[in-house]
Amino acid sequence: MKRLPEVCLTGAMIILAGAAACLAAPDSIKPGPAGGENPRPEAGRGREAARPRKTEQISYRVASSQAVLAYLRSPGPETLAAALRTCLSVRERIPDDVFNGFLTAFCHHETGDAAAEARALSQYPPEQKNMYRFFFYERRGELADALHIIPAYLCKHLRELPNAGNAFSRGAKCPGFGGPVSGEKYRSKNKTYVRFVCPKCDGMIRLRKSVAGGARAAKNDDSLCPILFHVAYKFLDNRWRFTSKEYKGLEGFLSALGIREGTVVADIGCGNGQFTFPLAEKVGPKGRVYAEEIDERELELIRYCIEKGGLKNIVPVLGTPTDVNIPPGALDTAALIHVYRSILMGLGGRTPEYVDSFFNDFFAGIRKALKEDGALVLVDRIDPRFDVTAGKAAEALKKRGFQLVSDKSDLKERTIILFFKKAPKLVK
Repeated sequence: MKRLPEVCLTGAMIILAGAAACLAAPDSIKPGPAGGENPRPEAGRGREAARPRKTEQISYRVASSQAVLAYLRSPGPETLAAALRTCLSVRERIPDDVFNGFLTAFCHHETGDAAAEARALSQYPPEQKNMYRFFFYERRGELADALHIIPAYLCKHLRELPNAGNAFSRGAKCPGFGGPVSGEKYRSKNKTYVRFVCPKCDGMIRLRKSVAGGARAAKNDDSLCPILFHVAYKFLDNRWRFTSKEYKGLEGFLSALGIREGTVVADIGCGNGQFTFPLAEKVGPKGRVYAEEIDERELELIRYCIEKGGLKNIVPVLGTPTDVNIPPGALDTAALIHVYRSILMGLGGRTPEYVDSFFNDFFAGIRKALKEDGALVLVDRIDPRFDVTAGKAAEALKKRGFQLVSDKSDLKERTIILFFKKAPKLVK
């Protein structure tokens, strides 16, 4: 088995000469044993100490995804061995990463080692194992195209983070394809900010404009790319955020939201269900989770996992950009988890009148779906660039008929957690 070629890279960035080209991996990724599936982190380093920076995490994910892509484009023992070796090495660096875990399991599957594949998936709950089967078995024919564009999606995600400036210093390169990333200044609310542009990645994604924009935009890309990308960063990253003493872990976070057995809750903008399935487990058979999403392809994945898992308490709902399409008075709780900021990002450049009209319709639908004593919970990341702060969010919802009853935001973690009830009257 040949050793994977390595290059020395600045700032843990990797350069890919093309999807079919020979993989160049960060020299901090050291090949592990080809037969193993869960290498231990370096001795003496705990999980927190060993966790790489965001730029490094993305570089590692790009490395493993492109190694598997090289195998799919040129199947053979050498490309498969190289892909497995890279995935195992990445797993050593970010052992909890769901996306790389899926890629590792797939490599074992391709070698015919069913036992190693099962061990690689053993740490994941049933819905994630079903997602793995959906992507790598049911949609295998689309996998190569999806992996080809994954670096562009990851680069875009990194550039949209509130602290993107920490990742893209002067002369920084694209973590996927090695091209230059430029910073462009713009003004918002009398303040100057920087947005980062990567021409190659933005061109590959070909962002489509729509009347809604952002997380509530009508999705025109019917390929596997967007939903596989969500697995590539969301499952692990968003759950790591709930690490404060008050909301320790995902279980503590859901309890803090007031989710109990028997609760009827909507996961609005559920994506591929990173919170939908934990919510369903939390509410139990007497409760119900409305998995609302405007992307039919995401709901196809949700339905697949519901069917394979025999789940009875999840109801997939196809919404529209401004209407969640949930029955009136159905909800104890409506949860907006990492959706509000995305909508505001997508509405950037729209007139204030348009933004007001959009949010009026959007929140009117949520208000209608709530019971009279129902609660709206808004969870997001603080981002002054788009006026995403606890105060601004509370002010925006007050204008749409919601009254703030509790603010459990964690400023140290830059996390907004706001609880609202229906206001007796709409504030004009």
